[in-house]
Amino acid sequence: MDVMSLIKDLYNISGARVSVHDSAGEELYAYPPKLLPFCAKIQENIFTHRNCVDCDQKACSKLTAGCDPYIYRCSCGLLEAVAPIHNQGVLTGFLMMGQVRDELPGNDDHILKSSRALFKTDAEQLEYFNKIQLLEYNKFESYARLMGILAEYITGHNRFPSKADSLPELIKKYIYQNFAKAVNLDSIAKRFDCSKSTVMNVFRKKYGITVIAYLNQVRLEEAQKLICDTELSFKEIACECGFYDQNYFSKQFTEKFGCSPTVFRNNYKKNKR
Repeated sequence: MDVMSLIKDLYNISGARVSVHDSAGEELYAYPPKLLPFCAKIQENIFTHRNCVDCDQKACSKLTAGCDPYIYRCSCGLLEAVAPIHNQGVLTGFLMMGQVRDELPGNDDHILKSSRALFKTDAEQLEYFNKIQLLEYNKFESYARLMGILAEYITGHNRFPSKADSLPELIKKYIYQNFAKAVNLDSIAKRFDCSKSTVMNVFRKKYGITVIAYLNQVRLEEAQKLICDTELSFKEIACECGFYDQNYFSKQFTEKFGCSPTVFRNNYKKNKR
């Protein structure tokens, strides 16, 4: 079975982000590819990011071969779990899940208090906070045990991904995290120290779509969300999504969604009433 498919299945039933890391902690696979917005905000600050990394490292250090998943809270109070992956008795990586909150008393207050300084206003903080998945603690424990079984599967069947195997997923993750920037084949090839032909071939073989087509797809889907959820101008939305020519953005949007950004926003508002 494909590891990424199992990771996606676990996310679909739990709502908790699931990721595979090598023994050095580098993320190789994840679903969803993007961090929870709250966690992405945490990582923008060098100090809270460092606290987050330290917390994960301490959790990983508590693991031993064959142990149950270790459940813990990140430095901001979100629930996390980690399980070891071994190959012939040697630790090769970790399976992690989390970025959720639970119903136990005092935890929401802790999350809000520990992250307050990262946001400009209380309203902004609440906007990010409300996007954190709420999960009952006992259910998280159950899902963590399923994650442990998945870690055992990866260990027992030697399905831990090599760097070559994970290149398409790493490219996909890179696009998700950098679509608003001037991403192209040259920058991707440079990022992963390989040729442009390698980037094109491994990505198309894995996903059946070219890198550039996928990049545009991500940008247009993000633009669609901003058109629906914000009052930003179309010029601002184009820039936010990596389109630096508004006319080109409008043309691409119309081709994908069958109408212009203006018509799309008007129809959305009309249907929302």
